[in-house]
Amino acid sequence: MKGKEKPMRRRTVSTITSYPEPKVIYKMITGKHWDYARFEDTWKEYECRDRCLMACGLTSAGRITAIIGGPKYRVINKCGCGGDVKRVRSEAPEHKDEFRWICQSCNKDFGRRKPDDLGKLIIEGEHHGLCKQNFAVTNDFITVNNMEVIKRKQDTIDKYGEGVTIRDPFRLPLRKGLYKEEYIHREQTIPFAWLIKEYLQVYMKHKKENERLFNFGRRRAWGIINYVTGQFPNWFRSQSEHFHGHYIIKDSVKLSKFVKVVNPMQVAHYIGYSDSDQLRDSSMSMDFEWIDGAIDNIKERIERHE
Repeated sequence: MKGKEKPMRRRTVSTITSYPEPKVIYKMITGKHWDYARFEDTWKEYECRDRCLMACGLTSAGRITAIIGGPKYRVINKCGCGGDVKRVRSEAPEHKDEFRWICQSCNKDFGRRKPDDLGKLIIEGEHHGLCKQNFAVTNDFITVNNMEVIKRKQDTIDKYGEGVTIRDPFRLPLRKGLYKEEYIHREQTIPFAWLIKEYLQVYMKHKKENERLFNFGRRRAWGIINYVTGQFPNWFRSQSEHFHGHYIIKDSVKLSKFVKVVNPMQVAHYIGYSDSDQLRDSSMSMDFEWIDGAIDNIKERIERHE
């Protein structure tokens, strides 16, 4: 119907079959922009912000809500009596030591599998998203601190502690020559780090430390990313995990620690193999010539603004 906003069609990483090189993704991010011509004074800022949004997605492998913020959900399992239903070890003789869903008030046993009538989803708060204070910029790196982990179950938090809700600090390189030869492919992320630096240095410079980088919702982020790249927000998360798993980390345990996943099997399928890893000069397996040109273009934009 004309004038009615269309609902977002859910997309999952399981539908992704193509993993372009970073150079190709960079061209996707920078080759097309939303039409901000009517915003005479701010169109450059909006274009820079959009590039930063997608660069954050690729470099962090974070979910879109972790990047821009959004509602924080919690699943409430309630019995008909009003009591909480939890998956606990049964003490009943016929089900001794089995894990079953049991009401903590009336002790009603719902069985081993979670019934369909449980699992009410409520909004219990707000994810703050990435703010200016999450980034520490030096000449060599951008360090991302205290990035939230989204879709973390309460059972996991109870088992491992609040630490599983926050990512460990990770670095984004800003120049070549910082890594050992076996990690040379990290240099492919340098232009994306510069897209983030450009937004921080030019447009977030005078903002408050706790101010969000992206002051819009998930629907708006979906529209920007889909218009520019033809993809959906978590496409960048999948591309990032594939890139790290194939070229840099190559270990499901280490990759799971990077993205803060408790079970390494969740990212094991991103760990790849290539016979180019056996070459003496592994840098030849990917184009590195494009990096300097991309950085120079961003530096020119920053200088023009200053």
